[in-house]
Amino acid sequence: EREATNPQDSKYIDYEIPNRALTQTAFTIQTQSELCSEFFKALSLAHECVLEVDKQTGDTRYQGPSPDEVCLVDAAANLGFRYVGGSSNSSIISIFGQQVSYELLRSFEFDSDRKRMSVVVRDPFTGLLKLYTKGADSIIKSRLDKRVPQPFLATANKRLEEFSLQGLRTLIIGMRVIDPGELALFDSQFAATMNLPDREEQQKKLIDELEREIFILGVTAVEDKLQRNVPDTIRDLLRANIKVWMLTGDKLETAENIGKSCKLIQQDFSIMRMADTVPDTLAESLKGHKGVYEWCVAAKLKKAFLVEGTTLDLLLKEEAHIRTFVEIASGCESVICCRVSPKQKAEVVRLIKNRMKKITLAIGDGSNDVNMIQEADIGVGLYGNEGMRAVQSSDYALPEFQGLWRLLFVHGHWSYIRNADMILYFFYKNSIFTIPQFIFAILCGYSGRTVFDDFYITLYNLIFTAIPLVVRAVLEQDVNYRTVVTDTTTRRAKIVERPLVKDQFPKFYYIGQQNLVFNVTTFIVWFVNGILQAVAICLIAYWSLREAALDSTGIGPDMWYYSITVYTAIILVVTIKLAVYTQYCTILTWVSFIVFSLIMYFAWVWICLLYTSDAADDLLCVDLGGRRIIKKKK
Repeated sequence: EREATNPQDSKYIDYEIPNRALTQTAFTIQTQSELCSEFFKALSLAHECVLEVDKQTGDTRYQGPSPDEVCLVDAAANLGFRYVGGSSNSSIISIFGQQVSYELLRSFEFDSDRKRMSVVVRDPFTGLLKLYTKGADSIIKSRLDKRVPQPFLATANKRLEEFSLQGLRTLIIGMRVIDPGELALFDSQFAATMNLPDREEQQKKLIDELEREIFILGVTAVEDKLQRNVPDTIRDLLRANIKVWMLTGDKLETAENIGKSCKLIQQDFSIMRMADTVPDTLAESLKGHKGVYEWCVAAKLKKAFLVEGTTLDLLLKEEAHIRTFVEIASGCESVICCRVSPKQKAEVVRLIKNRMKKITLAIGDGSNDVNMIQEADIGVGLYGNEGMRAVQSSDYALPEFQGLWRLLFVHGHWSYIRNADMILYFFYKNSIFTIPQFIFAILCGYSGRTVFDDFYITLYNLIFTAIPLVVRAVLEQDVNYRTVVTDTTTRRAKIVERPLVKDQFPKFYYIGQQNLVFNVTTFIVWFVNGILQAVAICLIAYWSLREAALDSTGIGPDMWYYSITVYTAIILVVTIKLAVYTQYCTILTWVSFIVFSLIMYFAWVWICLLYTSDAADDLLCVDLGGRRIIKKKK
């Protein structure tokens, strides 16, 4: 601003930008002030942000497809180049309070493949057609005009390296002057592609050709601050023996710095970096990294592996390279893939699933993470400034990354225990209920008669043993770092955390990783346990009722007495078994055991006895030589 008001204080640079044919100078930036002006004009014009006005307060704010873009537009506004609105064919900016309208001729949006965004505008001061572009440094550098010197390229490279080492997200801002005839030719060729079957590819080629011979204006750096407790969450993931891979579009230095700040790369890690872009040297480089990996394994050192996206493309083309890469990456505690596209993110997840045979969880907050989230076994989307695409494509949605801690170590751990115990108990209670049918078949000479009444068979899994199992499967916990205490002064209950218990929570995750609760051995133990208990119940009931007399008339028990006795014993055994194995008891747990299982069962038996006793009063049962005769009473 000082240089704009006092041109004599501005440094003269005479930055000449020729036309595409290099026949003449199309535009000259004479001073540092003019260079800054063009730089901030590019920031305030080349974007996809919209201006929102608060109707109550009158405050304005920008909304855009990414927080980085909003940050850059807002920074330009704070430095005097404020975007104040526009339409489909114009953009209006306020330059130190003076509104200027630029005719918007073309706009090429940013996407994950292009990694850049450009606009073509008509400068109202000079009438020149200018193309402003911004994008990833690797993309813009490849599009710079190499036929003439780029006086600021060396300084830009130095600044980019400094920013990357600080973990900042960088972009390069550039421009070029377009001849009216060149734009007219582009329009005619673009219109000619509308009826072609491959028009999208042809249009991309035309846009790609227009966005070349760029002249650099400057670079930007945006700090992508970590959310709360991200380093602690990643640290606990590593403690739980969970392999953590970071797939990012940032350059290698930025990705490494972010990995260190979020504890993905710790101080005692040996770091291996692979950024080969030449296929001829890839095999030798991969062999060297394998040697380093084997040395780290022998020395029992923790390892981190950093791979660039271009190198990843070359690795995935040959089977031998894939096997070596998988061997190295699977043994590393953390892997960072940088400069990767959304398609490459999905390919990496697919590689882990198919080659390593691992369960994958992908978490992201932007639209460029959708492919990765959908490819993983479990997709987690984060609410944030990047939009709702990731959340809408995920299985779980979290407000912050730290929510992953409770999702895995608390709810994931409990879910494994609940489901494993429920499946084991389900087979146990059905084995103990089914075996009496086989034993009774032997006692009744394989007549096809069932030992239990049809109603009892139906209600066993429907009510008597179902509700306690459901309640336990919902509420069961083996350990919790939160507890309820009563405040002695206010007499109110409150939830407090036990830090020592919480710190040990990641260590409990091995129970699910190693399948200690649900495996072949435990399944056989529970199933055999049910068979043995069923045999014991049937034999004890048979021997107890075999010679017994029910009343003074000498009438002995029939099969229904035996049936009810066995059934009652099974209900008691399976309910007590479930109660004994329940680790977390609440009022609902006891109500389900006592009321919805035992009391409901005995109430059902009592109702059945009332109903059948009226019919039994009209019958006379006589036992003659072991054979029962039923006659009508007279």
